[in-house]
Amino acid sequence: MSTDKKPILSVIPADESAASSADEEAFLFDEFFETPEAKTFPLPLKIAGRTVIIHIKKGLSNADRNAAEMAAVKIKPLPNGGVKFEGVDQSLMTEEMVVRAIVSWPFKHADGSPVPVNRETVRALKGGGEAILTAVNKFDQEGEAGLATFQENLSAAAAGEDAE
Repeated sequence: MSTDKKPILSVIPADESAASSADEEAFLFDEFFETPEAKTFPLPLKIAGRTVIIHIKKGLSNADRNAAEMAAVKIKPLPNGGVKFEGVDQSLMTEEMVVRAIVSWPFKHADGSPVPVNRETVRALKGGGEAILTAVNKFDQEGEAGLATFQENLSAAAAGEDAE
């Protein structure tokens, strides 16, 4: 048995070509950080037989994901004042992630007032929640190109349904 272990992390000696290419590569703030003016993505969805455009975030921040996890944690208060962890409700976590992903949607009540985006309204929505979460995750994993491909596939699927 060999005891030669390679280090997990090591310092690489500076190389002029590597340094110059790293200096030229741009790491723009908007690509890596969530801002209040988060860029949105118009996501066309087929809901109740109609195409609806829902504007979603291009990816969720760590704060969004952490809040969704916290919303889903099930705990039970104990008589001694402590709490017992009873698990995570995946459906609540999914709902919270979808709520946090939606920037705006076009839904209005009969009186013209906007339908708020919250867990109750997302839960009552007749479909689309899974597609919203899939689009957000696709952007997180693959960036703009993955989201564009996802949108093309959705559009093609919607066109196929319309033809039937």
